[in-house]
Amino acid sequence: MTPTHPSLRTAALAALATLAAACTTSPGPDPSPVKPNPPKHTAGTESGDPDAPPERLSPLAVTEASASSFAGFDSSALLAAATRYPTAELATDVAPPMSLTASDGTGLRLVALDARAVIEGPLAFTELHLSFQNPRPNTIEGRFAITLPEGAAISRLAMRLPSGWQEAEVVERQAARRTYEDFLHRRQDPALLEKEAGNEFRARIFPIAGNERKDIIISYSQNLIGDQAVYRLPLRGLPAVDELKVSALVGGRKGEGLAFKPATMSLQQQAPQRDFEVVPPPAAQRPRGLRYGAQLVARVAPEVATAEQRLDNVVLLFDTSASRAPGFAGAVDDFGRLVAELADLHGDGLRVRVAAFDQSVTPLYEGPATGFGGKQLDALRARRPLGASDLHAALSWAGAQGGRIVVLSDGIATTGPSEAGELRATARAMGDAVPRIDMILAGGIRDRAMAERLVRGTRAHDGVVLDAESPAKTLAERLSQTTVSGIEVAVPGAAWVWPHTLDGVQPGDELLVFAQLDSAGALAASKPMQVQLSGPVAGGAQTVSVPLSSVPGPLLERAVAQARIELLTAQRDTLDDAPGAAAERVRLHNEIVAVSTEHRVLSDATALLVLETEQDYARYGIDRKALSNILSVGPRGLEMLQRGGPVVLAQPATQKAKKDARMDANKGSRGGLELATEGNAQGEGGAPADDGALMQGDPAEREFDSEAIGGTPGGAVPAAEPAPAAEMAAGGTGSGGGGDGYGRLAEARDEAPRMADDADEAEEASAVPPPPPSRPAPRRSRRASSASAAAPSMDRSRNEAPAQLAQAPADKKPSAPALTGKLAEVMALLDRGELDSAVTLALRWQSEEPGDVLALVALGETLEAAKRPALAARAYGSLIDLFPSRADMRRFAGERLDRLSSHGADLAADTYEKAVAQRPDHLTGHRLLAMALLRQGNYAAAFDAALAGLAREYPENRFRGGKRILREDLGLIAAAWLAAEPGESKTVEGRLRSAGAELATQPSTRFVLTWETDANDVDFHIHDAKGGHAYYSSPELPSGGALYADVTTGYGPECFTIPGKAQAGPYRLQLHYYSRGPMGYGMGKLEILKHDGKGGLSFEQRPFVVMLDGAYVDIGEVHP
Repeated sequence: MTPTHPSLRTAALAALATLAAACTTSPGPDPSPVKPNPPKHTAGTESGDPDAPPERLSPLAVTEASASSFAGFDSSALLAAATRYPTAELATDVAPPMSLTASDGTGLRLVALDARAVIEGPLAFTELHLSFQNPRPNTIEGRFAITLPEGAAISRLAMRLPSGWQEAEVVERQAARRTYEDFLHRRQDPALLEKEAGNEFRARIFPIAGNERKDIIISYSQNLIGDQAVYRLPLRGLPAVDELKVSALVGGRKGEGLAFKPATMSLQQQAPQRDFEVVPPPAAQRPRGLRYGAQLVARVAPEVATAEQRLDNVVLLFDTSASRAPGFAGAVDDFGRLVAELADLHGDGLRVRVAAFDQSVTPLYEGPATGFGGKQLDALRARRPLGASDLHAALSWAGAQGGRIVVLSDGIATTGPSEAGELRATARAMGDAVPRIDMILAGGIRDRAMAERLVRGTRAHDGVVLDAESPAKTLAERLSQTTVSGIEVAVPGAAWVWPHTLDGVQPGDELLVFAQLDSAGALAASKPMQVQLSGPVAGGAQTVSVPLSSVPGPLLERAVAQARIELLTAQRDTLDDAPGAAAERVRLHNEIVAVSTEHRVLSDATALLVLETEQDYARYGIDRKALSNILSVGPRGLEMLQRGGPVVLAQPATQKAKKDARMDANKGSRGGLELATEGNAQGEGGAPADDGALMQGDPAEREFDSEAIGGTPGGAVPAAEPAPAAEMAAGGTGSGGGGDGYGRLAEARDEAPRMADDADEAEEASAVPPPPPSRPAPRRSRRASSASAAAPSMDRSRNEAPAQLAQAPADKKPSAPALTGKLAEVMALLDRGELDSAVTLALRWQSEEPGDVLALVALGETLEAAKRPALAARAYGSLIDLFPSRADMRRFAGERLDRLSSHGADLAADTYEKAVAQRPDHLTGHRLLAMALLRQGNYAAAFDAALAGLAREYPENRFRGGKRILREDLGLIAAAWLAAEPGESKTVEGRLRSAGAELATQPSTRFVLTWETDANDVDFHIHDAKGGHAYYSSPELPSGGALYADVTTGYGPECFTIPGKAQAGPYRLQLHYYSRGPMGYGMGKLEILKHDGKGGLSFEQRPFVVMLDGAYVDIGEVHP
């Protein structure tokens, strides 16, 4: 457990509070107008300021401490709440390695875990059999998350269906995403697993029936080297499990092969207090190299000479983004110890600049390292881990200061330029005053590959990537030591070697060298592998002779394939913008996909996809050949699962295990092994035995819960009329509400939903939906009528009267409140004006559950009410940091940030842009991006964004009316563009004609509703002051204005437009959460856009959250 910092002294609290005087902030005006010829963003600060940030930073990229810290609050009670971090009793300081939750964050209980591993020298393979229990009575979509060891690669996802185990297949990532969502809307049973940020992987699994036990299998391989040389199965942080079993076969050298010894661990009804670790065999028995035919791998430690490097000027960047919450207090303490060790090594001559960074950069200290201490550490604690991670802005600021740069972070950038090539360009652009960059990786989820690309080949001297868990003295010593680069690697007789060059090496560093011989005969069976090192090594050249142990092929073949993917990825990520680079990037991407699919090694370009039938795979053109060869762990070691049954791989004899020699989990002793025979390849843990039996049974006969797609609780059919505008449910305010769920913190409490929405540079395949399935699979529903599988639109009969201009009865009451739980408590405190109590409650909640979406929304709401927009922006930016690969969560964060005007505008536009890159097939993302750019006065880019959304094709019955909205948006954008730049009329009008759009020349008022939940139904209701009421079955107001379309399949947009001058205000707006479906709470925003008819536009943003089916949310009045 990371140590918790003791309570802050009263004097320290007072000192921190004085930071508030440095900066005062207030939210921008709302509604926000788009002004003609807005000022361009200017770089830096006043001319001549030596500490001005470089030109590429926006004005808000560097902030003063009080603007983005809780030290700016006058209340000592609030500051104490802000600096109170989790204790051992709360157990939120440890991130659990795996979890399964509903889309709204409701945790599914892990009831059983059976882990099986095989360790072959520097390689290991792990298979996890997991059983989760859905505690809810309704069908849900599940979100599985697992944090793997650094560099691990997933090879298998299988889930148990009523007909048996069904395997996933490695396919190209963008195709997998579209296929998953299409099948979800067709009410079939898909699953999707993708690589997320760093070493985290996430899966979407649908459906999980009410109170059902869901069994899944995940397997992965990993390299055991350097900091990861000891095999470790992460367990600490898991809740109590009914039954936990771990077994490992540990290979040691025996002759020319391996002999295996067992290690086990077993717990019942207990929460594991430590990870499962395997002590390596003695050095003499430890395999240093492996061979299978022409494929080789060897563990190598180059002999290099380095020197001590005196430090006199260092910039220290400390990551305070939201993902750093687990163990944050302990990390601050460790940082203090590191600076103290550096001061001891280098004395008063060492000057340091310390800055905290997340979505902005905040300088905290400049002076001698010996002067850095408790006050500065208290300032870090008062800042709290919040916000997205803008590594580009942090590096740009540090580069302007000069000197060595040391970054303490997880290496995962979630906003700003964030691709490896972009960040390398940022590092290369620094002046000569920056000789070297080093990174210290912290947290369970981290991106070592990104860190290595950043510190190597970008500055005059290569840096090192270190582990924050190392002792502070060790870290300080390695930072004070030079590195060696440019060591060439060769293996005689090899056609291919990886890595071929070693950079940033220090004494004691180990690495794995992979080689593919020209032929198996190029190296005699009994001969060692010769690894030749040349360049800056001892003596100018070294030949390392590594004895090889013969092993069966599959695990080594996977490791070689993974090395090939690493090589191709490194080549792709180091491409510049030279001519031909784009085509080469596509070629490398396609090659990565080919290697990944052939060898079942998941990469950032591929995903694992489960569908129902052979016909479904054929219909989407997905090759299923990969399923014929699946690596698994059986009673005697590694097995190959084939359609005809498992094939046991020949292994050297395993030493006899005594059945009664089990590992004592509390004492940590390791005894013999008794592998469970149940769950073997053809039984509980295996693959389907016969070809084509991937999904037996008629799906039409399976019960489908009414809430899974568009159902209502208990099968109730709501009345046609909504609650009256005058009597809305409490808790749903114009300022919105919350939702729950957890992102890449993977906390020990109920962990998090994250849509597997990764960015991918691959070209998008056509979004035109495939032909209908050959065998429809309808589900029974308790609705008044059902939609067919081929037509996913929800039943809208609802027993309503024929469409007419309607008026709601005055005495009708809402059926359910919009908010419940802690969020409702926080909003009630705000409604009563008890601001300090609301902030304190939100802080306490977010401290206990730092990855809870609802807690972050509550915190943002209270900070907005407290007139702390920069802090509120960090709270909402946390959603980006925790869910960087979920387009829906990125959009929701942007919708919250939109309300903060200038304090959130740049971050909102950036996150919308990334959401569009991740899911270009979501129309709402294009519109949100276009409007964000329009509000910034970037008219050409706004036009392009809307046009890109208009040009795409979307699946049938998705985003109804969306293209009409985008086409009219083009007319509004063009009007604002011409008002600002009249000289561009020829260009603008020509582009309008080409898009089939018309210039907006008349006044109008538009209400546009979007939400971030799929496969559900949110209804928009508009009331005017004359008693008129427009909604889905009565779309027009007698006073003027119409609702375009009724979107029943998720996301929106729904638009109500009043042409000309609005005559019947005030207009009262509400939404009805008609059917939440399997996706949980609803979250989104209403945008109010007014046009004066002359290109003058004004915007108002009203985000919302609604948590319960049937709830009505009052989103306020709009006055003409």
